[in-house]
Amino acid sequence: MPPKSIKEDFECLKEFVVGYELPKHDNLEYFNNLKRTHKIYFSILELHAVCKGLAPLKDNLDSTFGKYLGESISELGSSLFVSLHGCYKGSDQILRSAIENFLKAIGSTVHPNIITIKNTYEVIDKAEDAEVFNTEEIKEKYSKLKCLYSNLCASVHTATESNMQNIGALGYFPYFEKKASDEFMKNYIDVATSILNILSWQFRADYPRIHYKSRDIIDESLSRDIKTKILSPQLSEV
Repeated sequence: MPPKSIKEDFECLKEFVVGYELPKHDNLEYFNNLKRTHKIYFSILELHAVCKGLAPLKDNLDSTFGKYLGESISELGSSLFVSLHGCYKGSDQILRSAIENFLKAIGSTVHPNIITIKNTYEVIDKAEDAEVFNTEEIKEKYSKLKCLYSNLCASVHTATESNMQNIGALGYFPYFEKKASDEFMKNYIDVATSILNILSWQFRADYPRIHYKSRDIIDESLSRDIKTKILSPQLSEV
């Protein structure tokens, strides 16, 4: 039999879960940040859905590229969801994993056995060999992801006291702290935008033929220089 104190605390936890609520609609800072992260996430979901209907992904959803791309997109959603509760360090951990799995997906197009590599930095370096990074503007997005991965490692491995969240009980949540939320939002948008740009370029040959409603959603978050390059026949062949 567990001690009485454990039973009593579990009853308190049940009450906490039943009454759990996220911040109210009048928390403008919270919802302003959520609105910005939601836009880029929605654009990526739309692009991923479109890509699953295009070759070569259409007939290879179980390929390394298909599976790890899907996991990366899933982790972008999980990271955003966890951040809604104020678990910023947890969000950073998932966001870092999203970068790793995305680059595994891209790297698998030239290194089929990339998922057997245990050292993540070696995986990231191998991914650079992919054809999609032969274009200077896209190579910059790769470099951005590499830098963001290193920065997120500082949070995950508690490099400094500023990376500590010091959660003492589940009752700590939900939690909102503007500075931490702003920092997460910036990292999230940078990661998600880089992934959106790279993936759009990967499927650039089909991009002009995407249904206009899907294009409108994707274009809302796609970087202007990449959109211009994709839609220019001469530039998109580079």
